[in-house]
Amino acid sequence: MSSIYHVGMNRQFSIEFENYPEYQQDKILDFVNLFKKFGLSDFSKYDGKITPSWSSLKSSNPNYIYAKANNLWHYHEKSPDLHYSKSGLFCYL
Repeated sequence: MSSIYHVGMNRQFSIEFENYPEYQQDKILDFVNLFKKFGLSDFSKYDGKITPSWSSLKSSNPNYIYAKANNLWHYHEKSPDLHYSKSGLFCYL
């Protein structure tokens, strides 16, 4: 079964990616593999939090307009080094 989702890295990200510690590279690649398999159809497949990038912005904000128009989402990976608030909305070291 082939994926209907495709993931690419722009040139600068590819350069920076090589400098990331191996565990961070692994986390990114794990996310990419999950996304290619499940897309945005089942958030329970992800360890972290996946959210529309426009969700916390006012609809008049230019960033809201751009993010919504381009259907941009972002992902927060859970980390054993981070502590989460009871609500799960905030994290800290």
